[in-house]
This record gives sequence, C-alpha cells and structure tokens, in this order.
Amino acid sequence: MEVKREDVFLIDDDLFWSTEDIPAYEYLKKSHEHEERVLSKHLEGTNVAVQAGGHCGFVIRELLNIGFTNIYTFEPNNSMFLALCLNVPEPSVYKIQGCVGDEVGLVNMIKNGNRPAGANFVDINTVGLGLIPTFTIDSLALNSCDLIMLDTEGYEYKALLGAQKTIEKYKPLLCLERCWGPEHINVSEVEMDSLLDLWGYVLVDRAGESDHIYKYKV
Repeated sequence: MEVKREDVFLIDDDLFWSTEDIPAYEYLKKSHEHEERVLSKHLEGTNVAVQAGGHCGFVIRELLNIGFTNIYTFEPNNSMFLALCLNVPEPSVYKIQGCVGDEVGLVNMIKNGNRPAGANFVDINTVGLGLIPTFTIDSLALNSCDLIMLDTEGYEYKALLGAQKTIEKYKPLLCLERCWGPEHINVSEVEMDSLLDLWGYVLVDRAGESDHIYKYKV
C-alpha cells in the first residue's frame, strides 16, 4: 500500500503520527506515564533492546530516554513505520518494517473489528502465504540483549518462541503486553504463563495498563 504525505501528520508539535491510529497518542501518553521509571528499576543493563510493535515511535523514545545504546524495533504498518522513522532518526535505532514470530516468512494482518490499525494482528492461517515479512528475534544473532519488549496484539507467544535462544543466552528483562491475550493463535493464558515459568521467569511488576514485566529468577 502506498503511503501518502497526508497519511502522517505532526501531532501537538510533538511527534509525527499516523492518521490510521490517532487515538493511540493520548492513550500512550496516559498508559505509559510511569513506564520509563518502572522499566529502569528492573533493568540490569541498557546496551541492547529489542522492541516489536514500534508503532509511531512513542515507546522507542522512552527507551532512548532510559539510555539504551542500541535498539532494534519492528513495525509492519506502512504509515506508522514512516512516522517511526521520522520520530526516531537516531542511527542507534535499527528500524525494521515487518513482524516478529516463531519463524521467518510472510504473513498477513487482520483488522481487529472497528479498532484503529494499531490493533491489527497477524492472521496465523496465512503464515507463509502473506505479504508482510516476519522475522525471529533469534535471527538477529545479537551479541547481547538486556530487554525484549513485545506489543504484538496477541502474537507475543509466537514472538517469544522465536526468541528462545536469545532469551536462554542473555536472560533479558521481558516486557509483554497481556491485555489481548494469545487467543488469536489458539494459545491459552495458562500456556503463556507455563512457557515463562519453564524458562525461569517470574512476574515482577506492571507498567501502564497492560504491560507485564518478567525477570529471570536467579
């Protein structure tokens, strides 16, 4: 889909924003009011962060404020990806237009009812048959990782599976959106909790309305 100039605008003299998800600006300002403080409290390093669901860059700006040296962010939507690039031009932020999952391939996105485009989610029935590039976090072959932050509308479980080697090697802090649940991929909340427990992670805090923070138990 072609991105037109009018698809992105400057909101409140603050950030470039996608016209496809205008309500998200005020929502993020409200729900992420204390996110930087909460994350900083549990982080043991600020070298590398991996974030998926980059949207227009609001969260990436938070990670920069925390002091991360290198950030890898994924955003599949065209206009949101453009806004993301405009808002965070820093060369230390590696912006990838695509999704994260448990395998490399192509997927389609499904509109989530009447919600804005930021709530669209991966259609698991078209994995391998879609148009949007999907990567695994493990495929980045990182030399360190301090934080994995996922806001992927119920696809967090798949993204975690695709990050298993990275998680086992570096034991990063995990910040996962849990308000949608993994029902889109036919995985129960119990299975999600069991996976985190199997990997030795415990819930240590909450940030915003839906972000759950997990830390490896030593």
